[in-house]
Amino acid sequence: MAATPGCQQILSIFARGSGQPLNFREAPAFAAIVDRNIADGVRFESLELGDLDANGVVDESDYPANDKDEWFGPTSVWDPNSDLIVGKYNASRQAGTDELVTFLNARVAACPGEVYVLGGYSQGADAVGAALPGLSSAARAAIGYIALFGDPEFNPFGAWARGDFPWYTVGGVFGPRVPYIPGDLAGRVGSWCDKSDGICQGNPLNLNNAAHGQYPDFEMQQAANEIAITLRAIRPELRDDLTVTPIPISLRPTQNVDVTFVVDTTGSMGDDIDAAQTSITAVTDALFGVAASPRVALVNYKDLGDPYQARVDAPFTADRAAFAAAVNTLGASGGGDYPESVYSGLMTSFGLDWRPGALKLAIVIGDAPAHNPEPGTGYTLEQVLRTAFELDPVVINPIVVGGEATAVASFTELADGSGGQVFDAANAGEVVTAIEAAVEGFSSAPVAQAGGPYVAAPGDELTFTGAGSFDPAGAIVEYAWDFDADGVVDQRGDSPVVSHTYPQPFTGLASLTVTNVDGRTNTATAEVTVAPGQQRPQPPAAPTGVQAVDAGGGTVTLSWQPPANAGDSPIGGFRVSRSDGVLLGVTPADQLTLDIAEVPTDADVSFQVRAVNEFGLSEPATSNTLRPSPGGPVAPAVDIKPGSADNPINLRSRGVIPVALLSADGFEATAVDYRTLCFGDAEAPAERDCGESHGRGHVEDANSDGRPDLVLHFNTQQTGIDRGDSRACVNGRLPGGDVFEACDVVRVR
Repeated sequence: MAATPGCQQILSIFARGSGQPLNFREAPAFAAIVDRNIADGVRFESLELGDLDANGVVDESDYPANDKDEWFGPTSVWDPNSDLIVGKYNASRQAGTDELVTFLNARVAACPGEVYVLGGYSQGADAVGAALPGLSSAARAAIGYIALFGDPEFNPFGAWARGDFPWYTVGGVFGPRVPYIPGDLAGRVGSWCDKSDGICQGNPLNLNNAAHGQYPDFEMQQAANEIAITLRAIRPELRDDLTVTPIPISLRPTQNVDVTFVVDTTGSMGDDIDAAQTSITAVTDALFGVAASPRVALVNYKDLGDPYQARVDAPFTADRAAFAAAVNTLGASGGGDYPESVYSGLMTSFGLDWRPGALKLAIVIGDAPAHNPEPGTGYTLEQVLRTAFELDPVVINPIVVGGEATAVASFTELADGSGGQVFDAANAGEVVTAIEAAVEGFSSAPVAQAGGPYVAAPGDELTFTGAGSFDPAGAIVEYAWDFDADGVVDQRGDSPVVSHTYPQPFTGLASLTVTNVDGRTNTATAEVTVAPGQQRPQPPAAPTGVQAVDAGGGTVTLSWQPPANAGDSPIGGFRVSRSDGVLLGVTPADQLTLDIAEVPTDADVSFQVRAVNEFGLSEPATSNTLRPSPGGPVAPAVDIKPGSADNPINLRSRGVIPVALLSADGFEATAVDYRTLCFGDAEAPAERDCGESHGRGHVEDANSDGRPDLVLHFNTQQTGIDRGDSRACVNGRLPGGDVFEACDVVRVR
């Protein structure tokens, strides 16, 4: 029988998601990906929450990871920590939290010097996050990194935020955990949320989206590199034993890659054109081998006085053969003075159909500097860099053939201004190597993602997110925002999510520049529109008609109606909480009731319901206040023909008989579904001729006690009332489902 491993240098613990068995998908993937970056000589083991004794069995007190189908049941309880929240979720999560706290607080004393890597997926992420405040200071100090994926209590507002979730995300499906992590763990946590994952975005409409199950494909690769880099810093003795594994382009969320080759074809390049053709073809083949959706284009440039200053030889294409044919037509000729029309080449390439959101690279190959300004076109360095920037942006990686000083200086200005790098080719033979290095440098650079498009009115606070940014071979350490793209950084720090308010209308770009641990940078832009009448995408209005009804025995039945205004996307569901904000349940959009058990019967209580859509939460709608009864359901009373003492019934009448269902302490008559009601003689309900209500009836205070009563009307000829009857009765169902009967005297004539 296996047993908990002895003391290690690094111990990884992962918490699986709802309904998952041990050793299922995310758990083994996380262990393997983390292990890949750790040298063989390092003592490393991985365990799974729910099986920390490594016996392969989830024992009674272990974390059970209850199935997601039990999350959204028709019943909840007043104290979610006592039993269950939205099904059996909270008891399951709490078991995982308790198991982790107990284990680590004991383990840190038994294994001093051991460093912990914690991971969690879905419910497991929630369990790990909830455990952190309960850990001893020694246990928290021993944590090297915490990686969370698809957390239902995701909080997007902090340095831990990762993933391409939308900028209007306010928290997970159970609301954001606040505080999300203890302060002493800052800088050692990453929490990933995918843009289509309703669990961490908080939209019940997207709970079953496939994105929730795809975190091993990319995000865990990113987490493993961040883990290695963080462990290097806090465990210097392991620095040489921890590596990073570059994430292939094919696994990245930004799989569209557009690359244009901008080639100097003046006479001075005669000795280098053949080498350039060979290398471009080779690099193109390699690019198509690793990128999911690559395209390439070819532009050549000459100088003023030649037949053209720049020309497109191949627009963007995914056809390798067609591109190779265009490359093979390149030939060197012309050229006047030493500088060339480099800017025309780039500006011509910028006019091609670059794909929004694609990684964009221009590789310039030449041996002479650019004219600045350029004769014939007037292009300047500033104009070229601005155009590259506005394309979100295009990174320029120039290759200087021959290494002449003014050419190096000119090409360096292009690289530095676009976040690129300059590569040298001393002669034709080195062009191939330089082009390969230019593509490799581009594929290993950090990738900025600025989110958006952003919309707001002047004076409204906007949330900007760069959490979708990533470093394929390391970690991002700084996010610098320029909210009006004027070249001046307005806000920088280690958090990818920031807020900014535009006091005046603004239409333009905001830019984000990210910096990785090696000091390399990358910039992205996002569209911003700030104008009167603009607003962020809207959450729903508050639900209506929230009613709390005493169902007896300490159970309250809560019901409500959808809001009249769903906001800017369909209603995804509803969050139900106590009046003090404690979450009691989440229901899907078509479930408009929730039974709440174990409610205290010695105090007045009320509840709140919020509607949820893709863009956030409504304001809360509050129920009536009531004091639940400890016994069975409150028996309602009826008043036949309100205002009449003896309630005369004329059997010859072809009209209707008004009947009031009376509200009382612990009973709201208006919450009863009129469609369940039957009115007739005093026979047993099963034998009663049933008169059905004409419509929903109306609400009035029929007995002047200050409570709203439900008044309905029943066709006299359908009631079965006959001469000699002295009583008539209403039977039906209470909101909690219990059957009731209530009677009143009648005088038949």
